[in-house]
Amino acid sequence: QSVIEAAQLIFTADDPPNYVLVGSGGSLILLDRDRWGEGVYLAANIDDAVARNDARARGELSAIAALFGAEAINPGDDAQSYLAGLLERAANESAGVSKELRHGVRRSVELLANAVVRDVRYRQKGAWAQIDPEQLTKECLRYLYRMIVLLFAEARPELGILPVDDTDYQAGYSLARLRDIALTDLHGDQALNSTHIQQSLALLFRVVNTGYEPETALGIDSRGLSFPGLGSTLFSDAACPMLDRARISDETLQQVLSNLCFTQEQKGHSRQSLSYAALGINQLGAVYEGLMAYKGFLATDELYEIDNDGDPDNGSWAIPIHRADEYPDSVFLKETGTDGHERRVVYYEGDFVFRLSGRDRQRSASYYTPEVLTEFTVRHTLDVYWEEHPGITADEILRLTICEPALGSGAFLAE
Repeated sequence: QSVIEAAQLIFTADDPPNYVLVGSGGSLILLDRDRWGEGVYLAANIDDAVARNDARARGELSAIAALFGAEAINPGDDAQSYLAGLLERAANESAGVSKELRHGVRRSVELLANAVVRDVRYRQKGAWAQIDPEQLTKECLRYLYRMIVLLFAEARPELGILPVDDTDYQAGYSLARLRDIALTDLHGDQALNSTHIQQSLALLFRVVNTGYEPETALGIDSRGLSFPGLGSTLFSDAACPMLDRARISDETLQQVLSNLCFTQEQKGHSRQSLSYAALGINQLGAVYEGLMAYKGFLATDELYEIDNDGDPDNGSWAIPIHRADEYPDSVFLKETGTDGHERRVVYYEGDFVFRLSGRDRQRSASYYTPEVLTEFTVRHTLDVYWEEHPGITADEILRLTICEPALGSGAFLAE
């Protein structure tokens, strides 16, 4: 009946192949046995490629021949498939992406929290001291995870969460549009302090959560975007009240979007886009796990930040400025200002600081289970179950009760 049903029949056979190659007109689709269930596939349009006629040694036609040719799909018993090597590299790169993302989220928590503190101080000078830093940390993380969920959904249109393929969504609502805005230089106080990005995000969060269907006229659907509605507590009005009330400037949210969408700035290297399509639940879980060890607080004095290896992601300390003479200059973290000069990282009274907090995570036993453990455990558990219940049907499998004693992101359930 369909390619998906054919693939399921072939891949669940007693001796299944590693790949299924589908030809349909000028299109080629290659399905991998271990990844097709995730909606991951390799595809090319031969008609378009021939029309473009990129016949260079490393051009488009050569790439298609290399990826879809017999040597890639079936290299023989003694050779590793080139495609298998690419998948392995992709897995390693996605782990690197998760590290970049964890760093970006950590920096963005500070940016958002300090924007809230500034807004509170502007409205009522001394009110910042009444802010609960733990609650503010939670709300900032929720706000950022809203954006991460939508970036992931835009990279995976098959999930059906967003109308990704609609040109109106792309031009008017998408995070991809806001990401492009993040690379635009803002000039003047009016541009820096405007709230276009915050208002755009608020509207997007609302329609994603509550859903939206275009009005119908005479029983015929009018042209309009359709959102199914998640109904998630993450996107609810009660999730981030402090951030929703605060005025967060475009200058701040530009930096936040850059942190979530691009790699860190490095000398001699341009910033690269982070690929959310390459991230799975395990990589997102690793980001979440890494942030559980951090804690936010509001500085009540002027502070310097010190560290042994120069990387605050590995843990750092904040010390009062009057104790600076007790430490060598090499342990002070430094940052380059807009004038190009390097200075010590300093926090002033009322600044929000988000840093690694010692053994809090170990004491609370808060850990994310990596894929290597979930895959091994689930596979061997099911192997035994199949042996004991050889006639079990798919419907019966879906009715199995699964006990996960420490359910967080559902790593075992997802596996």
